[in-house]
Amino acid sequence: MFNWRLLSTLIVFLILFVFAFFLFVSVRNASLDEEEEKFSLFLDSLNQASDSDFGKLNEIRNYLAQRIDLGNTKSKLKNEYYNMPWDSFSPYQCITLFKENKLTANCGITSYALAKLYAEAGYKTYVYNCGYAGTPFTHEFNLVEMQGKLILQDAYYNLTAVDSTGEPKDFLQFLSEIRQCNYHNIFIRSDEILTENWMDTVPELDYEILCNADFPEWYKKHIVKMEITANRLKILVKRNYHYFTQPFSQRLRLKLQEDGLCENYLSLYLKPLHVKDANTGFSAETLKKRILGVVN
Repeated sequence: MFNWRLLSTLIVFLILFVFAFFLFVSVRNASLDEEEEKFSLFLDSLNQASDSDFGKLNEIRNYLAQRIDLGNTKSKLKNEYYNMPWDSFSPYQCITLFKENKLTANCGITSYALAKLYAEAGYKTYVYNCGYAGTPFTHEFNLVEMQGKLILQDAYYNLTAVDSTGEPKDFLQFLSEIRQCNYHNIFIRSDEILTENWMDTVPELDYEILCNADFPEWYKKHIVKMEITANRLKILVKRNYHYFTQPFSQRLRLKLQEDGLCENYLSLYLKPLHVKDANTGFSAETLKKRILGVVN
């Protein structure tokens, strides 16, 4: 005999599931729309302020840099963003997930998000990936066309490159000076930001033991506060360029020596891996050839 009661129960559960799913999607879309609206208002305020293009680029970089979280949180988006169709990638989804503590950044997803924000603001932008392929020694950031120059903008390290007067330095000139180890002409402008660093895997230690953990000295001086929340460790850190580059390993020094490059983190920028046109999502081979002509 057919069990109509069971069928009715299953139908009710299915209806509830579909309702919950569409409610989740509508809430998620509302969050994305809210972040998009916030950025649109932010752009309006920049335009009304009549700031220089370089000032606007820095403000947009800071806008994203202040919103990212660091750490090792597992996320499908973080693992698959580079395989997504370019038009499907949304910086507002990233910002929403950072806000909800469900996503932690790496340099790649940060450069994608910043590229989209710059494109929204009307700038021609590239994603530049460099370093030693297949090793931890790679980095990715953005290049923006501005008044005949290529301007370095990095929201992950929160930096740009300027000359001795504070004016933006052309990226190709920047690379040329690195190649010549001419560091007295290179100035990195990196504003310090208070950032949440989330760790999903936390040892079963009490807070006192955790506070006395043997962190490297370079890291300790950046720590502001630590706490455990729902078996996740949140470390509030002061982040800037030196926060990322200070732990300069002997392994990287040896690689740079082998290539005849100066033993400085910036030498990684002389090793282009790929360049993406952030307005189209396609490879920017012409720009990559120009860069190779400078660094080789």
